Amino acid sequence: MTNKDMDSILEDGIISIEEHEEIERHFRRDERLDAMAEGEKKGKKEEKADIARNMLKRECDTQFISEITGLSNQQIATLK
Repeated sequence: MTNKDMDSILEDGIISIEEHEEIERHFRRDERLDAMAEGEKKGKKEEKADIARNMLKRECDTQFISEITGLSNQQIATLK
């Protein structure tokens, strides 16, 4: 449901202003939680890439790097 839909419901008197505000708070909270989860996922991915780069500098075997980091051989090859 979009904000426009919610505004229309509010204007039609189907829900109260308090209910509308409560729904908006939930939407904002959910958006924040989604953004935090996405940031955490991105951070973990970057950390794996950093570990793989350090292992490559030490001339570790690509298969070994893949086992340790969970990155594919193709992903590791792009880090070289």
